[in-house]
Amino acid sequence: MLYRAYWLVVIDILLHLGIKLTASLLRSRRLVDVLYRHLLPACIFPKWQVTDRSDRQFLMRHDLFHHLEMEVFVPRDKLKPALDFVSEVLRVADNADYEASAGVHDRIRALDMRDSFERIRGSYSHHYPICVRRIRPDDTLISMASCHCREEQDWYAISLITFTEPRLSFRNVARFLATTMARSLGARLHWGKWYPLEAGQIEDSCPGLAPFRAISAQFDSRGVFRNRFIEKTMFRTPDYHSPQY
Repeated sequence: MLYRAYWLVVIDILLHLGIKLTASLLRSRRLVDVLYRHLLPACIFPKWQVTDRSDRQFLMRHDLFHHLEMEVFVPRDKLKPALDFVSEVLRVADNADYEASAGVHDRIRALDMRDSFERIRGSYSHHYPICVRRIRPDDTLISMASCHCREEQDWYAISLITFTEPRLSFRNVARFLATTMARSLGARLHWGKWYPLEAGQIEDSCPGLAPFRAISAQFDSRGVFRNRFIEKTMFRTPDYHSPQY
């Protein structure tokens, strides 16, 4: 109970007030840097380890501050290159003069996305901690931790959150990360959070989609249990024919 009270005051309220002030109202990259380098570390107890339910451990009051989140899932063997890639891309987005590593440039060049990479350069300063959580594998078809047709291993979710508005700059950077990571690292996105990809872009990273579509066609041929989001992200491929509603 003591930890939860501390977390509510320091993280849920004070940290987010600091983010809204520095990133949203003042829009100061320098003040965001001061917040994380000097103020926040003074309020964190590094040896205080607590195990609890996720809804009590991360944020207890999601309703206090509105945000937009994209969450990217990668298998365990791709976690390090994924984190390195996210870090490098966010550095370039934050500072137009920063040069990414040769490995990042090679990955982007192989995907023929150099122009997209240059367009986000110096366009967005990320201002929220990047949280990483482990998810055990499961045997479903289209969950983010599905191991259908692939080696069974844990998956790791990398969360990217913004509190600033308008959110066009965040969306551009997040869309670039989603596209490149899906193609080169087999990454998947959380279905229930911001999802900039379409069905044709996730075929390789979600091998369970094909059998899922077959089951859907068998039991829901009229698309009763679909909406526009599901149509776009799960079914709309080049050979797709919309069901008759």
